[in-house]
Amino acid sequence: MKRPNQLLGEVKVTGVGPEQQNISLEWAEGLTLVPGQSVKSVSDDTILCAVEVGRGQIAVGGKDGVVNVYDSSSGQKLANLRGHKASICKLAMVSNNGKKYLASGSDHGCSSIVLWDTSSWNMRMKIEYHKAAVTAILDLGDNRSLVSGSYDKTINVYNLNSEGKMLFNLPVNRTSVTAVLMNCSGNKLVTCGLDDSVCVYQIMRGGGRQVETMFL
Repeated sequence: MKRPNQLLGEVKVTGVGPEQQNISLEWAEGLTLVPGQSVKSVSDDTILCAVEVGRGQIAVGGKDGVVNVYDSSSGQKLANLRGHKASICKLAMVSNNGKKYLASGSDHGCSSIVLWDTSSWNMRMKIEYHKAAVTAILDLGDNRSLVSGSYDKTINVYNLNSEGKMLFNLPVNRTSVTAVLMNCSGNKLVTCGLDDSVCVYQIMRGGGRQVETMFL
């Protein structure tokens, strides 16, 4: 067992100047992390979130409301997705009827969720129910249900087979929702809020029921 505060690894920096530096991180367990291809966004705005799309591709969202897709090996830009009018707060991968989609959620002023077809990068649907920034997007794993959390203090559940129709709304936290996740067994939904609360729900597949609320 490792002692508290024990050094687990060492960071090594080589090269001269910011464009020539090579940073590697070596763990005590023998694992080494070295940089690969650097991907530079064509936008001058800050990148706020990123997600692996698959097939060696990554998507990044920025303050300019644009989602850019890149080849992670070459750094080549593959797509420029414009469907929001505010900053991109969250990116996630979701499934519907056997197809993979990239879901993007935006900040206050737009507060929407857009699903992008990863085979063509065309917009599949736009979901507009939240009244503040969309901070969490989660695939429930049943090939049709999508969950989102927002700074409007709610969790929404949608049916993607009905073009994103909202099934129900959960006013779960007393303040803004910051994260939504599902346990490994797929039977519990966990939400976190700025009020330091963690809410746990039993997933009933067609409904949700709060079974426990914890305050950290």
